[in-house]
Amino acid sequence: FSMISVTTIGYGDMSPLTNCGEFVACVAGLSGIFVLGLPISIIGVKFQQRYDEMLRETKIVSEKERIKKIEMKIEAVRGMRVLMEKILPDRPKDAGPLTEDEIEIVMFRAG
Repeated sequence: FSMISVTTIGYGDMSPLTNCGEFVACVAGLSGIFVLGLPISIIGVKFQQRYDEMLRETKIVSEKERIKKIEMKIEAVRGMRVLMEKILPDRPKDAGPLTEDEIEIVMFRAG
C-alpha cells in the first residue's frame, strides 16, 4: 500500500481505514511527489541538454559543409583567373570586365 501511495498511483482497491492511516497515506503521497519528482526532473533536464547539444553539432556540421562549398567556389574563381591570365597575358589586371572580343578569344582558346 505504501509503495502505491508513494508513487501516487493509487489503484483504489486498498485504502486506509483509520484517521492515522489516512494521515500516513497523505504523508506518503506527498513525500512520493518530492522523492520521485526530483530524479524525474533531473532526467528531463539531461535529455534536454543532450538534445540541445545534438542540435548544435548538427548545425556545426551543416556550417562546415557550407563553408567547404564556398571554398570550392573561391578555388574555381581563382582557377578561372589563372586560366584567363594565361590566355590573355597582356591584359591589365584592373581592366574591368571582359570585352566581347576578349570573351571570344577566351572561349576559342579554352574550348
